Amino acid sequence: MDSDLGTVVPKTGVVLNLFGGTPRFATVRAHVTLLRAIVANGTSAALFTVEAGRDPCSPWLADYRERLAKAVTPWLEGVSRPLAEAWAGERGLNAAHRIALQRLTLRSNTELLALVVDSSWEFETSGQTRLLDPDLIRPRIAALAEALVALNNRFR
Repeated sequence: MDSDLGTVVPKTGVVLNLFGGTPRFATVRAHVTLLRAIVANGTSAALFTVEAGRDPCSPWLADYRERLAKAVTPWLEGVSRPLAEAWAGERGLNAAHRIALQRLTLRSNTELLALVVDSSWEFETSGQTRLLDPDLIRPRIAALAEALVALNNRFR
């Protein structure tokens, strides 16, 4: 099922479009608040898109959306998607594996959603943000991906 606000994806849940609806910086942050509530317990990975909504947005917000997309796509594909897939197969996990996966998912969700909110505030107020710099994000993604590999290897 698709709408301007997101897509329901079998086995991985809802993928919310942060820029769906009436695109404004406040709307993006409101969508993050909704997503935080959905993934609060760490048993679902934060998945979202940053596609342009149906309604036009300001050039300022469009610039932020493009920068955000470049910054978070590697995180979503390299960390969030594999975490969502791990949760889709959770029935075969023992308790220790489940707890470790939950902690890693919660860490990833917290860091990713904080990045979106903090960068949106900074960009909205100054027209720029270093928070989306690939040199700052890449090591965070690598650390989370390595932790997921180590977790999977530990419980094989």
